[in-house]
Amino acid sequence: MSEESKKRLNRRKFITLTGGALAAAGLLAACGDNTVAPASATTAAGAGATTTAAGAGATTAAAGGTATTAAATGATTAAGAATAAGTNTSGVTIEYWSWVLGSKESVDLWNRTHTNFKVNYTQTTSGTPHYNKVKAAVAAGSGGPDLAQIEFQLVTSLVVGGALQPITQEAAPYKAKFIDWTIQQVTLGNDIYAIPQDIGPMGLFYRKDIFDQYSLAVPKTWEEYKAAAEKLHAADPTKYIASFSPAQPGQFAGFAWSNKAKWFGTKGDAWQVTINSAETKKVADYWQDLITRKLVKVEADFNPAWYKDLLDGNIATWVGAVWGAGTLATNAAGASGKWAVAYLPQWTAGSKVSGNWGGSTVAVIKGSKHVKEAVEFGAWLNSDPGPVGEMIKGNNIYPATKDGGSLPVLKQPNPYFSGQVINDIFTESAGNVDPSWTWGPTIDQVYADIGDQFTASTNGSGTLSSALDQAQAKTVADLKSKGLQVTQ
Repeated sequence: MSEESKKRLNRRKFITLTGGALAAAGLLAACGDNTVAPASATTAAGAGATTTAAGAGATTAAAGGTATTAAATGATTAAGAATAAGTNTSGVTIEYWSWVLGSKESVDLWNRTHTNFKVNYTQTTSGTPHYNKVKAAVAAGSGGPDLAQIEFQLVTSLVVGGALQPITQEAAPYKAKFIDWTIQQVTLGNDIYAIPQDIGPMGLFYRKDIFDQYSLAVPKTWEEYKAAAEKLHAADPTKYIASFSPAQPGQFAGFAWSNKAKWFGTKGDAWQVTINSAETKKVADYWQDLITRKLVKVEADFNPAWYKDLLDGNIATWVGAVWGAGTLATNAAGASGKWAVAYLPQWTAGSKVSGNWGGSTVAVIKGSKHVKEAVEFGAWLNSDPGPVGEMIKGNNIYPATKDGGSLPVLKQPNPYFSGQVINDIFTESAGNVDPSWTWGPTIDQVYADIGDQFTASTNGSGTLSSALDQAQAKTVADLKSKGLQVTQ
C-alpha cells in the first residue's frame, strides 16, 4: 500500500470514496436487507451462548437465553428496559440497542449513578436481525436508537449507507482512552463515527494433554505448526491439528491480517482492492496444503459436531481470538483443564505480529437528537471499569481501551485453563495487531463471496487461492456497480 493510502482521507475524498450519490439514494441501496451481515465472533463468547455458523461468519443465537428483539419502532420491552433510578435532571432519555450480555447491567449502573440523563436499553439478536432493524429505522426516519452496537468491519459500509452520523467533536475528549488502531478503524475522512468497545486479538488455543501425549512442541511459527500437524496425524489418523471452516472469512481475515495483508486501501479518490494479494495468497496456499494433505479437518465451526471434536480431542488446536476462551468453556466444558493458550504462530521466526478477529463499537445512529449524550454514555460504557466489568462477566469481552488489559478481572487465573492467566498472552497480542488494516465499504458482501468460494474450493472446485481471485473480481465489480471508484 502506498503512503498516500495510509493517510486519513480528507472530506472531499471521503465523499468520493463513499459515493455521495449512493448515500443520498438511501440506506437500503448500499446495505440492502438481502445482504448477510456477519455477526461478530465476539458474541460467541457469551456465557451460555450457543453459536451457529451462519452465512458469512459465526453468528450467535440469542446469547444467554431468550434475547428480546426490539421492534423497528424502537419501543423498549419491559424485560429490556433499564430501571430508572434517581432524578433525570435534563429530561433527556436516550435509546441504546445491543446484543452484548452485561449491557443491561451496565445501563442499570448508569441510571443509578447519573442524573443528567437516562438510558433505555433494548437487547437485540446479534447479526442480521440487529442490523436490519437499525437500517429499517433509519430508512423510516424515526423509531431508531440513539446509540447501537456496530461491529468494526461494518462501520464503513453503514457510513456509506448513511446510517451513522459523525461524532468527531463529541468524541474528541475520549478518544485518547482507546487503543490507537481501534480509533483508526472507526475514522473515515476526518471524522470519527463510533466508539470502540472490544477487540479480538488472536492466539493459539491448544490441547495440552494431546500435545503431551504425542510429544508435540508448542509451535512458534507456522512451519512448526505444520510439522506438528504432520506428526500428530501420522501417529493417529483420527486426529487433526485443526479444523478449517470454509464459511468463516472472519477467521481467515485474521490470518491474513497477521501476515500484514491489506484487503482495502485508498489511492487518490478511489478504492484499492487487494483481497488476492501475495500476502493473503501465502496464507491461502498454506491452508490449502494442509487441506490437500488431510492434515486439517474441513468442518463448519460453531456447531455441535465441531464442539464435540474440541471436547474429544479430535481437533488439537483452535487458532482463535480472546473471546474463544468463553466459547470453549461453554461448549466443551468437559475438557476443562486440558486446554492452554500460546501466542499466535508467526510467519517469520522471531516476530510478534498478530491479527484481530471480532470486536465491536457503539455508534450514534442517523436521526438521533441527543448526540452529545449518546457519545458521553458510549464513552463511559466502553471505558469505565464498572460497565466494562459487567460486559466481561456477561460476554467475556476484551476491552478496546489502552489500560483495559490491566483490569484486575482480566489478570485472574482461568480455572478452565488450569489456572493459566491467559489474558497476559492476549494483552501482548493486542499490542501487536497491525494498525494499517482497513475495512472496505462492502465487507458484508466480501465475506459472503469468500465463504461461497472457499466452500466450493473445499468441495473440489478450484483452490483457496483461485477463490480469492474470484472474490477479488466480484468485489471490484460490486464497488463499481454502487458508483464507487476503484483503482489498482
